[in-house]
Amino acid sequence: MAELATLAHPYAKAVFELARSSGSYAAWAQDVSVVAQVVSHPQFSRLIGNPHVSSAQLQDVIFATEKLSTEGKAYTQLLVEERRLVLAPAIAAEFEALRQAAEAKIDVTVTTAVAMDDAQKALFTQALSKKLGQTVSLNVATDESLIGGALIQMGDSVIDASVRSQLAAMEHTLTA
Repeated sequence: MAELATLAHPYAKAVFELARSSGSYAAWAQDVSVVAQVVSHPQFSRLIGNPHVSSAQLQDVIFATEKLSTEGKAYTQLLVEERRLVLAPAIAAEFEALRQAAEAKIDVTVTTAVAMDDAQKALFTQALSKKLGQTVSLNVATDESLIGGALIQMGDSVIDASVRSQLAAMEHTLTA
């Protein structure tokens, strides 16, 4: 998995630079996402590397599946020609991370034991935006097994402030 991310990085960076120079983050995000979704589909993934399926046929399947911009088609053609189509999902993830950083946006998922009301969501979003210096897109989930507290996920960072984890740490300390 780390190898795919390493190989995908230069492509994602190049697409990001194209999007930044043209000011079309949204259009590029759409194209990159569409290609990643098509490539991730189980039926399509079987075609990649199949000696009976030509590069042109792979390209045609992607073009027929979704409407891509001219730039999106060129991007797809490059991945097909370079035999890097399998990297499309990793490129999309890396591109989205670069885009969010450039736009000072971050996706945050908060999982709590009980549902948060709208006022709590707004307060939490405001506090996180202030603390992080970024616009926060808040996703909320519930998981009763947390017992209390919250589990906060921001990109690769996770803050586990749940009662469940505190009890597990206490159990570990007492039995060690």
